[in-house]
Amino acid sequence: LQECIASLQQGWNLSGYPVLVLGTTSDADKVPSRVLSCFKHEITLEAPGEAERHEILDSLLENLIVAPDVSVKEIAVQTAALVAADLANLVSRTQVEAAERAAKDS
Repeated sequence: LQECIASLQQGWNLSGYPVLVLGTTSDADKVPSRVLSCFKHEITLEAPGEAERHEILDSLLENLIVAPDVSVKEIAVQTAALVAADLANLVSRTQVEAAERAAKDS
């Protein structure tokens, strides 16, 4: 990885101000320091808290029919460490499964 980054840096002198994003979803401390030293900035983004997940879920579900026994608050509690994209994927997959179940019952 370090060799790849060094190769890219050589080309950067000709192309202006490139952006290279290296993402990790686990422990950033496990990324070797020699790799981190290739970057000018490090930005840490935390997963949303329970209240933020509740807001995200409310937004994702606002135009959907949801069973009365579904608790968005409970889902927000149970989805710790999920980011907005994960929650959107969860809602999308749930929609597909619900449609498939409804088709089977018909």
